[in-house]
Order: sequence, then C-alpha cells, then structure tokens
Amino acid sequence: MDLSHDWKSLNEVLFCQKGLAKHAPTLVALEDGKKIFDAVLSTGQPYSDRLAARDTIGELSLKYGVEQTVSFAKKELDQIVADAASLGTNYFQQLEYVRSKVYKHVNKPSEIRISRDHFILRFFSGKMASLLPRRFNVLVFLDQRPSFSSTLLAFEHRAILLTFDRGKLDQFFEPDFSSLHEQRLPEWLLDPVAIGKYLESRYILPCYGIFMLQSDWDQCVTGDDPWSVVISALDDHRAAIYPRTGLVKTLIAFQRISGYLSGFRR
Repeated sequence: MDLSHDWKSLNEVLFCQKGLAKHAPTLVALEDGKKIFDAVLSTGQPYSDRLAARDTIGELSLKYGVEQTVSFAKKELDQIVADAASLGTNYFQQLEYVRSKVYKHVNKPSEIRISRDHFILRFFSGKMASLLPRRFNVLVFLDQRPSFSSTLLAFEHRAILLTFDRGKLDQFFEPDFSSLHEQRLPEWLLDPVAIGKYLESRYILPCYGIFMLQSDWDQCVTGDDPWSVVISALDDHRAAIYPRTGLVKTLIAFQRISGYLSGFRR
C-alpha cells in the first residue's frame, strides 16, 4: 500500500466504519490494478468513465451523485464467478453463491469505501479553498475516551492527516507523533497549538486541525448537520481547532451562520 494513501485509516477515522445504508444511491466499482475497470450505479444511470484512476473514486462519487461506493478487485470477482460455474448448471444455485460471496465482501469494513463526499473534505476543497494556501495539511484528531476529563481511562486516539493541493485531496495518512512529548496528545484540549505547530514543523506545510471526542465525531458522521455538532462541541469546550487565527474564526462563523439559515429554511 502506498503510505501516502492509507485507505484503511481514511475510512476508519473519517467515516467511522459507517456501513452501507439501505436504498442509498450506490456506485459499485470493479478495480483492476490502479484503474477502475468498470462500474454500475444503483440509480440505473449509465457509467461512462471506464479506466479512470482508482484515486479519483471520490470525484466519481460526486459526478454521479451517489452517497456510497463499494469496490471489488476484478481478479477477486472473476474467481467468485469461476467458483460459481463449477457448481453445475443450476443457475439459481450459482446466483445464490455469487450473492453470498458479494454479501460477505461488502460487510467487511476494510473493503468498503464510503463516498468521498464528507463534510471535512467538502469544506476544504470547496469555495473556501481559494482563501487557503496552495498546499496544506488538515488534521482530524479523535479522542476515544467518553470525555476529556475521563482521567481514569487509558488514553486512546485516532488521527489522520489530509494533504490538499490546489483544493483537491492529494494524500492521506496517519501522522507520526513519535517525537512529540507524551503528554501533548492526552492534553489536546488544553494545548492544541503544540500539536499543530509540531505537525507544521515535521511536515513543512501549514496545518489546520480539528480535535474532537469520538462520541461527538460519530454524531457528525451519522447526522444531517455535522457543522452544528462541531460548533456545539466548540461552544461547550469539548472540541478545539487549530490555528485560532482570524481566518479560521471567520470560516467557523460562516458555518455557524449557514447553520442558522438552514434551520430557518426547514
């Protein structure tokens, strides 16, 4: 696996292993090497981007308006079909065999790629990108304790560093905190600046960070209005952002106003 494209961490941190939703528009992609060999859409829309690069799966999700994506390796699917054919001439039996194998495949969280349409990715690659540096990192840091004050529980966390280039997601991987003082991570709420500056020094890029409890983040991922959860957590001092510059405060304020306006529209 290319260490600059850690798909497992991307799914586990950003999407919290969110399973496939029933009746949600879905793109099923057939991969061959680093190319998408073919795909089918649950909406019935024709798929016309054969041999697209595998790393453009997020762009395809947006283009075809799907909410989730499942990927298969062509070699694996070919083997499933070959095994089904060896069962004999009973078409129904063959079909049930293929269905059972496919069902097991999509219920392996590591094999599922949820659509790249995520509120964090959308925010940093949207209209706001023109206000940000040409190339920068975004840290998503999740504290897996039930609360910041749960000092009796062992500290555990998940984190991913997203690198954007000209408003597009370029790389994603787990950041290396090995040279950071051991108390910095558990005390992220008190001093997120130390973590942000460390990452800027280590990776030589401007860094923006969002620090949250896993329980709050889960609500962001599964709810309809993730920014309202983020803003509520910030207001209640359960979350932190880096840096606290005028630009970042303005961007957060913009999301706050957008949330209020959305509430009025409902």
